Amino acid sequence: IASCLVGSEMCIRDRLSPCLAKKIIQHGGDKLYSLYGSTEVGFSVLATPKNLKDDCSTIGKIIPGVSLKIIGENNQEVGQGNLGELAIKNKWSWKKKDYILTGDIGYKDKNGNLFIKGRKDKMIISNGINIYPNELESVLYLHGHIKDCSVIGVNDEVFGQRLVAFITLEKTRELEEHQLIKWLEDRVQKHQLPRKIHFIESIPLTEIGKVNLQKLNNLV
Repeated sequence: IASCLVGSEMCIRDRLSPCLAKKIIQHGGDKLYSLYGSTEVGFSVLATPKNLKDDCSTIGKIIPGVSLKIIGENNQEVGQGNLGELAIKNKWSWKKKDYILTGDIGYKDKNGNLFIKGRKDKMIISNGINIYPNELESVLYLHGHIKDCSVIGVNDEVFGQRLVAFITLEKTRELEEHQLIKWLEDRVQKHQLPRKIHFIESIPLTEIGKVNLQKLNNLV
């Protein structure tokens, strides 16, 4: 779970979208912090205003007292720039002495900044290609008419799995599915294009602010 802190106001969502971070920085200045952690490991990674100003898609760097590894498919630690599952150890986690796998797939750049590609359990395989819904969400947030969005994977008879997007538009804005698909064609790979786009009034959330995937699946 990622939390964003602006002044004294805190909000919790699955993640802080790069587009939202950029808007907050543009209108509010250098006041935004992004906190990354989980129930098992607690608060472990922090993106400062400077981190987010340099790259609004980062979750930041580990805080003092935290050790972090990125574990690849062969269960070995991978190097800079390589994808793997984040494993975290700290004194305030429920295991304390052991590394805990977070379920988040990401990588570390040469400056030690961490980036999340998506959840391991949300990755889909479409026509033999690994796809993370978060990647499409990040692009969708760049569209000026889109207020909020969420992308899920669904079964597909031809490709095995495909993406489906749920979109909430800004007030007074109008957008057709074919128009958005056309816009996406120049910005994502063909295998990342959604099979279907649903326009809804709001993205359903659970009590703790995470996207309610069950309700979205019921709308497919």
